[in-house]
Amino acid sequence: MESRMTVRLQPGLDWTVEVPQEVIAVFNSLLVALGVFLTPTALLAGVLGAWRLGVDLGWTTDFFIANGLWSHWQVWFALAIVLQLAASHLQRIGKNPPSQPSEEQANPIG
Repeated sequence: MESRMTVRLQPGLDWTVEVPQEVIAVFNSLLVALGVFLTPTALLAGVLGAWRLGVDLGWTTDFFIANGLWSHWQVWFALAIVLQLAASHLQRIGKNPPSQPSEEQANPIG
C-alpha cells in the first residue's frame, strides 16, 4: 500500500510522490524514539533548574555555571517544559500519524 504526498511549490504546479508504507513506518518509529530520548533530557533540565533554584535559596552548593544565560533557574525550567512538550508531541505524532489528504483535498484546483 502506497501513500501519496503532494508537494505544492506554486499554485497549479503539484508534484505527487509515492511514499512506501515501510518508509512512513520507519519515520514514525524514529519520531517515537526521539520523543523517548527527549523525556530524560527534560528531566535533567528540570533537575538542573531545581539545583540552581536551590542555590538562590541557599539550600545547595554552588551551581557549576556561575554567570550567563544558563546560570538562571528560569531558563532551565523553561527548557525542561519545552523539551517535555516536544517529546510528548513527537510520540503522539509517531504513534498516530496524521491522515493522508484525499484527492479532492490534495488538489482543490484541478
